[in-house]
Amino acid sequence: MVTLLNKLGVPAEVQAFFDCDGLRFEYGDKAELFAEGFHYVPTTSGICRFGSIAARLVILSHSIMEAVAYLTSKRHRYPDLDAVACIALGNLPVRAQLKEVSSTFCTGKFILLFGNDLPGKAMDIFVACALRGNSAFFELGKKQIVISCNGRNVAFEHDNLSLHAFQKAFGIRTLCRTEKSKGNNTFLIDLLRLHD
Repeated sequence: MVTLLNKLGVPAEVQAFFDCDGLRFEYGDKAELFAEGFHYVPTTSGICRFGSIAARLVILSHSIMEAVAYLTSKRHRYPDLDAVACIALGNLPVRAQLKEVSSTFCTGKFILLFGNDLPGKAMDIFVACALRGNSAFFELGKKQIVISCNGRNVAFEHDNLSLHAFQKAFGIRTLCRTEKSKGNNTFLIDLLRLHD
């Protein structure tokens, strides 16, 4: 077990799931690093994966530490960690990563853990569409964001953008759901602030 994660209240079983002997998580060609007062998330075409490829529930985020924080705060929802897989995509997910994820977990349901801000909500839509073989394109305005998908354009007010609103407007079911921190932008910030 890692002293810093113990200090943050990360349960032993969550640390074991993520093989937290150290706080370096490999994405193939690059690595995510976490230490006291420091968190580096790479921009990469690789992925970092923990859990079985037979998992029916896949948690997708930009970083493994975000998934660690999420499972720490929502541990009661996941009594069997063997039924869960966690995948981190890095700072800027690309279609090749998402194609790999969707082909590996073709029957899985996805929980998306991207920020509780406009870029995070747009990332939810981009990732959910790519996982299901659709493309979404975004045009950002001062008060609205216009999304193009399946030959249609729909404008959303910044404050009203969500994966749910997108699915409803375009009549698309992605089999993805989102989880958002209630108090901060990410679950990792929640965890860090709780133990300041």
